Amino acid sequence: MNKTSALIASAVLALIGAAAQAQAPAAPVGASAAQQVRQDNREIRRDNRDIRQDRRDLTQDRKDVAHDQADLKQDRRERAVLQHREDKAVANGNTQAAERIEKKREAETREIQHDKRDVAHDQADVNHDKRDLRHDKRERAHDVKKRNHDAAKM
Repeated sequence: MNKTSALIASAVLALIGAAAQAQAPAAPVGASAAQQVRQDNREIRRDNRDIRQDRRDLTQDRKDVAHDQADLKQDRRERAVLQHREDKAVANGNTQAAERIEKKREAETREIQHDKRDVAHDQADVNHDKRDLRHDKRERAHDVKKRNHDAAKM
């Protein structure tokens, strides 16, 4: 077989393959669009679950911030009372009591620093939850738009 015969044979086989492919029944357009809409609906339901969870997390983190701020306020009050008692003990010349009260006040100051860190961490959690919520809402909007586009094909 020479080069020309081989070229003609390969061209004939290619045409036969293309003709067979053209005669194959195509998948119904409505069926694939319906499947895509069902998949889009599943994604939207998942997005809705994520949004509800983000809202629960956000509410809980806001409660944590409020609780830690209340603790901080109480610790500051206690420290102020201890400072007043220490000043009074020094004014009366009772140095032992003043030293004892000063140690308690210093411990209270450490608790205040700890509460400040807790508030900062909880506030960071709130900001993270807000970001997650915005992201999930954007993702849901995208999925709804995609679902509506796919449904229009049906």
